Amino acid sequence: MLHKGFMPGDLLKLVTRKKLIEGSSEEFLGRVISVSQKREQAEFGEGFWSDHWTYNLDLMESYLALHPEKLKNILIEKEDFSFYLTDSYVLPRSKKYLLTDNGIRQYHSLAEHDKDVKAKEKGYQLRVKNGEGDVYHTNLIVKMLCLLSNKAATLDPSGIGIEMEANKPNWYDALNGLPGLLGSSISETFELKRWAIFINDSLDQLGLSSQDKVEF
Repeated sequence: MLHKGFMPGDLLKLVTRKKLIEGSSEEFLGRVISVSQKREQAEFGEGFWSDHWTYNLDLMESYLALHPEKLKNILIEKEDFSFYLTDSYVLPRSKKYLLTDNGIRQYHSLAEHDKDVKAKEKGYQLRVKNGEGDVYHTNLIVKMLCLLSNKAATLDPSGIGIEMEANKPNWYDALNGLPGLLGSSISETFELKRWAIFINDSLDQLGLSSQDKVEF
């Protein structure tokens, strides 16, 4: 179990019921977790909702409200953030735009990569050396700017709303048909602006000098 990976509850149940150890099972579990590494177990479901990325900033603001002195550490100094690797991806427009009797539609926007991606085998984490090396780690501001630029690139042709280019709308399920109608949402545009303001304000607050370097 320790070599293949485990859920803490499963390990605790094993040592509690079969009594394979001496002493406290809680102490044993604590020692095991202290030398373990967390592994992502999320698997792709049915689509990418257009607003799920926005909740990350809520979590950051809540954390910094309690620990404002941690801003530089969590944004720049801490370099153990990874990118999620998935088997599914958004198709280019040339493959998902269809001409129907009712006009242009956007259907079946997602597809699965070829089997060589092996997301599960790689722990659902992006890796270096064309996916064959170690897990790629970076700091949080790199991840935030990556997301910021991607979302800015999906603004609709009018530059008003962020496109629902991946099959799903935001939390409002009554709009499930909107992605097929090439829908976009201004709510996520405001969230994008909120991200940009947060990054700018954070950099101003840190007061970085011209000698400071951040690797991108």
